[in-house]
Amino acid sequence: MTTHLLSADYRLPGLDVVARLGAVAPGLGPDLLEAVPALRGVVVLSTCNRLALLIDADSWADTGCPAALHSLPGFAAHSSDSHTSATHRPTVCASPVDAAPSGLGEAVSAFLAERAGLEPGSLHLSHLAGAAARREILAIAAGLNSMVVGEAQIVGQVRRAAETAAAEGTLSPDLVRIIERASTAARRVAHDTELSGQGRSIVAVGVEQAAGHLPPLTG
Repeated sequence: MTTHLLSADYRLPGLDVVARLGAVAPGLGPDLLEAVPALRGVVVLSTCNRLALLIDADSWADTGCPAALHSLPGFAAHSSDSHTSATHRPTVCASPVDAAPSGLGEAVSAFLAERAGLEPGSLHLSHLAGAAARREILAIAAGLNSMVVGEAQIVGQVRRAAETAAAEGTLSPDLVRIIERASTAARRVAHDTELSGQGRSIVAVGVEQAAGHLPPLTG
């Protein structure tokens, strides 16, 4: 199996796109399992600043280039532009090793774009695979990649995302282990660093900023 993390957040492609993706996040996990071949599990983390898909997939080397991928809405247009020369077209599923992230990422991006009403080929998700994906979800759970570094809410959101996946039947055993490690890592970061004393949210930071421009409350 290969772990993938596909995400959109406040940095790229921005909050407007994140909001549109978040609006279609309910039920996304089961729909992805049905639509995209080779997926064994999906955890959908949807917050106001991020949509992240933690995916457990069979190796692309084992599945080849499933024909069903090309029936996904927008996938054909995304993977082969009629105005692009053959020598410069993106290679999808051509090499079992090199194409694994590209083919899967393009398939999921095309599915999400169609679901959210975005133009085919316009959605570009950050895509990490293997150990890099596992490290990233640990950093996310610990609040290290949040708009407010060290925010305390994100680890709970990760756990609730896993609970939703379990209820929907999309939580594979490998994803269970990854989420457990992410939760453990978040607790260690909170305990062993100064971030544990912050526990701030975006709302709390906003209140602090606003308070600095308002007269003190009296009475």
